[in-house]
Parts: sequence; structure tokens; C-alpha cells
Amino acid sequence: MTFDKETPFPSLYTLAPTMGAALIILFARPGTMVGRLLSGRVPVAVGLVSYSAYLWHQPLFAFARHRSLTELNSVVLASLVAVTFVLAYVTWRYVETPFRQKSRVSKGVLWRSAVTSAVVLATFAAGLQATAGTFQSRITSDAQKLFRAFTCMFEQDQTYHTLLIHHCDQPSASIGPEGAGPPRPSTRYILYGDSIAAHLYPGLLSRIPESDIIQLTGGACRAMRSIDTPRCRDFYDWFVGEYVPNKMTTTDVVLVSSSWLSDYTRLGDHNFRVKLNELFERLQGRRVLVFSMAASLKADIPRYHYKLAKFGYGVPALLEMDDGTAWTTRCMTHERAMSRALAEEFGDQVLSPP
Repeated sequence: MTFDKETPFPSLYTLAPTMGAALIILFARPGTMVGRLLSGRVPVAVGLVSYSAYLWHQPLFAFARHRSLTELNSVVLASLVAVTFVLAYVTWRYVETPFRQKSRVSKGVLWRSAVTSAVVLATFAAGLQATAGTFQSRITSDAQKLFRAFTCMFEQDQTYHTLLIHHCDQPSASIGPEGAGPPRPSTRYILYGDSIAAHLYPGLLSRIPESDIIQLTGGACRAMRSIDTPRCRDFYDWFVGEYVPNKMTTTDVVLVSSSWLSDYTRLGDHNFRVKLNELFERLQGRRVLVFSMAASLKADIPRYHYKLAKFGYGVPALLEMDDGTAWTTRCMTHERAMSRALAEEFGDQVLSPP
């Protein structure tokens, strides 16, 4: 009753319910209070249909959550529980019970049924495995192309060397045989940061020629040196230690964006400012434009987009989120403080998306 989604499981915590169940089985004898309680008609009835209920509840709850735009409310949950037990009784009465009676179901029928079921399941699993790649979300695929994921936004299983392999450190128009291409523009825009920065690329591209934009971004690698993983640490050190002093001119502009709110919440105001100052010091002498974070939701927007189209929903005027009020209040407080910290450090160089 005290475990939640943050509880490591399986782990040592798993001993609590398993040892508890073992102790009940061991000591719930007819003469004990627990034994008498569990031998009542209701617990015994639940026990009889429990396996069928276990099998039924998973698809019922899974498909209900898949179909719903919001978290299932208590009325829907109670209804699903009731339907689960009705179906559990039916399958216990007309499937489980007959199969347990040798006079009604022979051993041959039992084996043929088992083998047929196994073949059907194996065929289905093999087909699913073979075709799973074709079901990749179109929205995810399109987003990856827009962000240039796995190329100019290196991902979790990649390092910043991916950027060099794909020539992201130079404008795309300049890539050619022996560097042949148009002359270097007087001003280039270097987009730097994590995936929050990468998502700005399509918009910038609509206003700035592709030959004038350089995208140097890394998934989950903040613009500041705030995440001490090797891939992110090396990316930061390479950018401020090698790229900025050696590849940039005084006319180039660094466009910096990152998951500032996540860092601010995790580091606190003081440490956030320290890390921010470290970045700013390494970029001194260069023109820097810092993008504040756009509004975001905890919701999986592509999933909602899919459901709206798939199930013919109208766009709701209000979409309630679980624990939305508390999260929104906390988020707004941190966002204001984070924006104030950015503005104080970078002044007019901070751009706040609408």
C-alpha cells in the first residue's frame, strides 16, 4: 500500500510482499483468525476466479488507458474492476472448470488445445517481431528529421564525434569535394545546447539560409556543464575549449538553448547561477543569444495527437492532467526564478518564446 512508481521493483523491497504472502500461507490455519477470515465465502470465491481475473484485467485496463485522453477516473476504474470479475467468472465457469474434469475433457483434447494455442501464439509473436519496425510512429520519425537526430543532435548512445562525422561543425552548403562551395558568410549562427535547442532548428531554417546555420546539439546534454556524464562533459569541453576559440569569428552568433528549468530545479538558484556564469565566461568576446524555455506539458503530445485522429475526438477545451495544479504552481514558480536568473546574467541577450 505504500509502494509507488518510484519504488525500485524488483529489488529488496520485493521481499516485503513476497515474505508477507509466504507467512500468510504458512500460518493461515483453520484455527487462526486469519485462517477463518480467508476461508470465508467471499475470499474463497475471489480466489477461485483470481487467475481468470488476473488474465482479464490487463487487456481491459491497457485498452481503456489507450482509448482515453486523460487518466482513468474512479468511476471508470470501478467499472473495469466489475467487468473484470464478471468475465473472470464466465471463463472460470465455462473454461477452467470443464478443463479440470477428466470426464469432460480428455488428455488428448487438452494436449491438442495446448499445442494449437502455443502455435498460434508463437506465429503471432514471430509476425509481430518481424513487422514491429514498420509500426514506428510517423510523428517520432518526422520529429527526428526536423531535429536532425542521430546526426547534428547526437543521442544517448552517441558522442559529440557524431557531429564531426556528419560535418555539423560547418554549414551544409560548404560540404563538397575538397571543401568546395560558396564563400563563407559574414555571419553564421551556431545553435548550441540539448534537444530543446535542436527543436529551434526548423524555425530558424525558415528565416535563415541553411548555409548560415550550424547545429551542434546533444540529446540530454545541457548547454551548461551541469550533467557530469562523459558524453555531455566531453561535448561541453569540446565546444567551449576548441570550437568557440578556433572555429568562430567575432561576427558569428551563438544561439544557446537548453532545459534551463530542469537544471534550475535540480541545482538550485545559487549553483544554477554558478554554472551559468562558467558558460558565459567561456563565451566572452562572442555575440550570444540565449533562448529561454517555451511552455511545456508533462503530457505526451504526440500520443494525444494520435488519439485525436485515431478515435475521432474533438479537441477538448480543457485537458485535466494528473496532479496538474500542484505541478503547474511549482513549475511556474521555478520558471519565473529561472527566467530572472537568465535575464540577470545575460541581460538583453535573453529571448523568451511566446
